[in-house]
Amino acid sequence: MRDAQARLGRLDTVVLNAGYGLARLAELTSDADWLAILRTNLLRTAAGLRAAVPIMRGQELRDGWRGQIMIVSSSLGRRAAPDTAAYSASKAAQLSLAEAARVELAADRIMVTSVHPVRTTTPFFATCEQTSGRAMEFRGRVPTQAPETVARRMADAIERPRPEVWPHRLSRLLLLAACAWPSLADRIMAGHRR
Repeated sequence: MRDAQARLGRLDTVVLNAGYGLARLAELTSDADWLAILRTNLLRTAAGLRAAVPIMRGQELRDGWRGQIMIVSSSLGRRAAPDTAAYSASKAAQLSLAEAARVELAADRIMVTSVHPVRTTTPFFATCEQTSGRAMEFRGRVPTQAPETVARRMADAIERPRPEVWPHRLSRLLLLAACAWPSLADRIMAGHRR
């Protein structure tokens, strides 16, 4: 990040998008699987945050902020789906990191924004299937969005910093309902199992 700062003069926004998926039942997820996914999805994100904060703290205010750290989590960080325990837990951990850092860095005028996409039409799922050694199959309707939608919502939050970005806005409402009625959410999620 120091190289980027030297070349660009400052870091206005750093996007931390560390992550890969793993489709595996919780009971079949090994310690090695857990360590690998947490090392990538959580610890690399934390390392990026640690690298960005001292640089941003030393910057002058621009439009009221010294900088912004954008952590790409997932809607699964708020509500796990079947066969995604390790991935969902790693994304929930990213979300917790973002929420804690946002409060810790507020006085420094560094915004920490968490991003919560739903299933996005990228090579992510093909790579997940390769890593997991099995096809991912979904029954029923699964919210899906284009990567351009996610990028557009992220760009909006860079222009006007905010705590969270939900590119698929209906998913936020559905997840609020899932928090209020977890047994209903369990039944709905069970319907998506193969």
